[in-house]
Amino acid sequence: MPVDLLRENDEIVRALQGALRDGGHGLRAVPPLVKRVIGESRWREREVATLHRCVPFADFAAFVTEHPPEGLGADLALLKRICADDPEALEAIKQATTLPEGGDRGNRYTVSDPSTVGNTNGARERNDAGYAIERLHRERPDLHAEVLAKRLSPHAAMIKAGFRAKRVALRTDNPDAVSAFLAKHFDAAEIMKIAELAVHIREGGE
Repeated sequence: MPVDLLRENDEIVRALQGALRDGGHGLRAVPPLVKRVIGESRWREREVATLHRCVPFADFAAFVTEHPPEGLGADLALLKRICADDPEALEAIKQATTLPEGGDRGNRYTVSDPSTVGNTNGARERNDAGYAIERLHRERPDLHAEVLAKRLSPHAAMIKAGFRAKRVALRTDNPDAVSAFLAKHFDAAEIMKIAELAVHIREGGE
């Protein structure tokens, strides 16, 4: 690879390292830089200016976890959280960390799914945008395409696919609004059943 390109690769990776390090508003630059670093394969090989030598990587996950200046000094779970609102960045991360056969590349530090690290009940996995895109890609490629085209959010696509229930927030100090909601979404028999259950629960203690 030409030396100029290796140095250019390092400049772009250093920009991503800086965005991650600075935090705050700087994190807004992370998703577009992630897409560029992956899409243009900038992470695979570069001449690291501070080391005055070429640093190659065969594994994207290892590049992410390796301490700077060689790598990003982060982890896949963090990178996915920062890119949660950018489906294209999440898809790029997914493609970079998945083998052609569909297996997970993993890395020398991690042996489990990074979307569930530190979460024994799996709730984070179920609500994570990265998980949503993974499942849509696997089970509903039509909706996955809608998310990548930014016509649907990952959450909306999960609801449309029936993988996630739609939730609403109701004010408990406004009985009229609760009544209107029930009337709109349930028939008379269902409303009666809800009322019976509510009375039963209240009589049994809160």
